[in-house]
Amino acid sequence: MLGASTDCYQRAEGRYRLMPAILRALTDHRVPFTTTTKSALLRRDTDLYAEAARVTDVLVMTSLGSLDERVWHAFEPAASPPRARLDTIRALREAGVPAGVLIAPVIPHAADRPEALDALVDACAEAGAVTVFPDVMRLSPGARTWFLTQTTRALPPHLHRRLAADFATRPSMPQQYIRQVTDHIHTRAAHHGMPRWQDYLSSLRTLT
Repeated sequence: MLGASTDCYQRAEGRYRLMPAILRALTDHRVPFTTTTKSALLRRDTDLYAEAARVTDVLVMTSLGSLDERVWHAFEPAASPPRARLDTIRALREAGVPAGVLIAPVIPHAADRPEALDALVDACAEAGAVTVFPDVMRLSPGARTWFLTQTTRALPPHLHRRLAADFATRPSMPQQYIRQVTDHIHTRAAHHGMPRWQDYLSSLRTLT
C-alpha cells in the first residue's frame, strides 16, 4: 500500500520523482499494490500505472471528501482541487487502470448533507470509479487545534461551535453517526453498481 501513512505525491515528489522508479520495480516483479493520493500529480505516471495494471492487480484510490471548493480551500489548501482529482480518476480509467475514491475525510456538519454526499458519489461514478471507501473525519490532539482554528475562519459561527463541542473530548463522532454516513454513501454507490472497497478487493486474486 503506497500512500497509506502519508501522501506519496506531495509537492516534493514533483522535484525528486521517486515514484516512477518505485512503480517500475513493482511492475518488473509483478507485485500487486494500491496507491492513495489527493494529488493530481499522479497523472504524470499514468502510463506507468497502465503498464503495471497489465501484469498485476493495481488499484489507485483518490482521496476526496467533498466537491465544495470552500471546504477544499479551508481544510485542504495544498491538495489538488476536487475536479482535478476527479479528472485524475477519469484519465486513469481511460488508460485501463482501476481507480476508486476514498471518500475522506467526511467533515461533520460541513460536508455531510445527504444531497452533498449523493452529488459526490454521483461524480465519482461519472468519472469511472470502480469502488468507494467512506471515512468520517477523526482528529488527533494536534490536528484538532489546527482544524478548529480553520473552522473559525471558514465556517459560520454555529457550525464552529457544533464541531468544537463534538470534538471537545473525543477524536471522532459517535458510532451511530459514522454508520449513518457510511451506509448512506454505500447505498448511493450501490445504485451505480459500485461495490464496497472490501468486496472489490475480495474479487481480486492478489490484493486480498
